[in-house]
Amino acid sequence: MTALTDTLSKLFEWLLTNAEAFLWAGIFILAVFIVYRVLVEQVRKWEERGLDENASFVIQRLFRWIAYIAVIIYIVHNFGFKLDTIGNYLAVAGGTIIGFAAMNTLGNAISGLIIMTSRPFKIGDRVFYNNQFADVVSIDLIYTKMRTLDNVSISVPNQLLLQTSITNYGKMGATRRNITVTRKYDDDFTETEGRLFEAARAVQGVLVEPTPYVHITSLGEKSVDYTLYFFITDLRKLPDIEAALRKEIIARRIW
Repeated sequence: MTALTDTLSKLFEWLLTNAEAFLWAGIFILAVFIVYRVLVEQVRKWEERGLDENASFVIQRLFRWIAYIAVIIYIVHNFGFKLDTIGNYLAVAGGTIIGFAAMNTLGNAISGLIIMTSRPFKIGDRVFYNNQFADVVSIDLIYTKMRTLDNVSISVPNQLLLQTSITNYGKMGATRRNITVTRKYDDDFTETEGRLFEAARAVQGVLVEPTPYVHITSLGEKSVDYTLYFFITDLRKLPDIEAALRKEIIARRIW
């Protein structure tokens, strides 16, 4: 009980001693927060005037990092901590861990900068990655965050993204899909094409413009593959649209 009392007494004494430091720290944090919010609002105004959304996100994230660093440095300095002593402790305690993690972290950071500058995709774009569609939510230095059509958030290391094939469907553009059917050689191409068009027009969600079209995509020994290409905008309804289109194809006896 005496030890606890002594600890609480020392803590209370330390709080009283540093009351002024706490006050100034609170004022400084509030000032940094106000400056940060003003800068963020200014960046958003630039975005409304034409600044790229991805560039806006990167600038806002940079301001946030600067604010965090400024607050940490101020608190460390204001409460009398010695930076060189802290640095020595961190070097001894975490040097080995940092050494192992640094390579991957640096690689992901460099990859993040490459993605931000080369811009194979931007925030808000819909991409096809790892056999599924996903919307790009944010591009950070280490991870790129996406949200799948099932509303599942995924974070992918940037280094892995640069090593993976990604199809970018953009923001608002139409997405082309296709369905292939097999017909005999003696079947009339014009009739098959017309039935496929009728099936596409009968399905809600298939765009009239761009216009669907049909190509012969494969020649077998006894059959021909006809591929119907069509366009949609709502990828969340993709499974329903394709299922409905297959039903229309079956109803018109095109197989």
